[in-house]
Amino acid sequence: MAPFVDNIDIVFIPRENQKSFLITIKNIMEEKNVVAIINKDCLNIKGTEYFTKEEIKSLEGIDRLKNVIKLSEGYYDIKEGLKSSLNYTNYAKVLEDVKDTIDDLLETLNIKKQYDMVVGLSLHISFMIDGLVGNTRVSQNFPCDKLNKNKGKISIIKRIVNKLEKKYNIKINDNECYGILSIVSIESEKDYKRKC
Repeated sequence: MAPFVDNIDIVFIPRENQKSFLITIKNIMEEKNVVAIINKDCLNIKGTEYFTKEEIKSLEGIDRLKNVIKLSEGYYDIKEGLKSSLNYTNYAKVLEDVKDTIDDLLETLNIKKQYDMVVGLSLHISFMIDGLVGNTRVSQNFPCDKLNKNKGKISIIKRIVNKLEKKYNIKINDNECYGILSIVSIESEKDYKRKC
């Protein structure tokens, strides 16, 4: 294993066939946090980002890889912060569920993963779950016209967070879904303005 930057290794995996390649990756994932896979075929392994060899040679691909690494480090910091902040739930389990939820959310809404957005969403959703489980959460009430105007996106978010509702035996209402949407929208708008 060769060091890339602090605490990150690049691992070359010889490839005999797809099955043995997947088994090797899954074995590594049991001991290490695998954040990205560079391969000619997309493997769709949950929790990892996929890059083609061609993509990683481009500046855009390198920037995306840097963002993935930064996000991985950010998740570590979030986990440390949640350890002493959540009162009713297990911080590590909540963060894993939140990461899966954010991945589904951004993929479904076709929104690019950005560091600030993911950190904001991770903290917001983690505290929301913990507060709802402990019955201490006071949902912000948004104006009806905002909820009605975004009914379609709220419905998508509601469908995605349904797994969290079932797992934690909580109810995530439209106001909470709009709160999640507003974080995504603010960061998307910032990114749009930076490009213009």
